[in-house]
Amino acid sequence: MVLGFFIIIGYSLKPHTIIVGIGIFIYELIVLIGKKWFNYTKIIKLLFGTILSVVIINALSYDKQLNSEKRVGYLHYIKLGLNIESMGLYSDKDYSDSIKQDNNLNRDSFNKKIIKDKINMMSKTDFNNHFTHKTLINFNDGTFGWSWMAMNNQTSIEKKQNMISNIFHKFYGHNTEYSYYFYYVSQIVWILILTLGFISIFSKDRYRVLFYISYIGIFLFVSIFESLSRYLFVNVPIFIIVSIYGIDSIDKLIMVCKRKLKIL
Repeated sequence: MVLGFFIIIGYSLKPHTIIVGIGIFIYELIVLIGKKWFNYTKIIKLLFGTILSVVIINALSYDKQLNSEKRVGYLHYIKLGLNIESMGLYSDKDYSDSIKQDNNLNRDSFNKKIIKDKINMMSKTDFNNHFTHKTLINFNDGTFGWSWMAMNNQTSIEKKQNMISNIFHKFYGHNTEYSYYFYYVSQIVWILILTLGFISIFSKDRYRVLFYISYIGIFLFVSIFESLSRYLFVNVPIFIIVSIYGIDSIDKLIMVCKRKLKIL
């Protein structure tokens, strides 16, 4: 029940967090199939938690009418992801082309046609190069876009004038006195987390499958849709947990090596 509740709450705050929810569902399904019997009580509790969260969200939602015909839709973001010129990043032209359409039906039809055209125009080399560039954009920034997106010139935040604020601003501010230390440390930590994530495949813990499924889902999400490293930020706990499995694998490998050295 609690699991279903938090999955829907997370989805309401940030839709792509449902990836982890899908990973949990697939893992539970695999476990149930392996046992060759279904725990209906567990499924009912999950559904009840889901329904309860939907009711609470609707009850607490403010009464604000939105024009649903103004949404760009998921096809727009797939179109962005296939834009070779922008390497899958946001494009003003792609956005203006989508928003010019009169309604959602025309917009979706227009975007479907563009998506098909882009795929048909891609050679195997173009496809490989494009998704290599997208992967680098998504995974090579330990600040998750902070260094170039969150601190751009369009953002104006009044800085508090006190000692603690000034010290922190020197580290996390844009091109400030010590900002490069923040960037370097973030990059080193992120590379370490990713490296340990690969090493974690040697772990024998059965729960790691759950996080690997989430890993695959996260990778597919950022590969298919718009390229932005900030989309990974909400999934950082998943990456950290997987990296811990990597540390555990290294620890066990060291123990095995020590035993073999003692035998010799």
